[in-house]
Amino acid sequence: TGHPFIGSYSARFWPDQPVSCPCGAPLQTIEHVIASCPLHAAARREHLHPIDHDYSLPKLLGTSQGGVAMLKFLKETQA
Repeated sequence: TGHPFIGSYSARFWPDQPVSCPCGAPLQTIEHVIASCPLHAAARREHLHPIDHDYSLPKLLGTSQGGVAMLKFLKETQA
């Protein structure tokens, strides 16, 4: 559906549910999960960093190499 069940999305439909990240960040967003969540640091370093050091969504999702890396990251992290 193009809508991940993370805090920033869930808050719109279930405002009484927690929106924080399990790492303790106050709001779990796509950007946080991909670029800075400490829980995913090892997977990010292994799969995404070689593609783009800035974790740019257009590079990660707009290229076949980035797409493969993103799928590996998501599979490993269950994000």
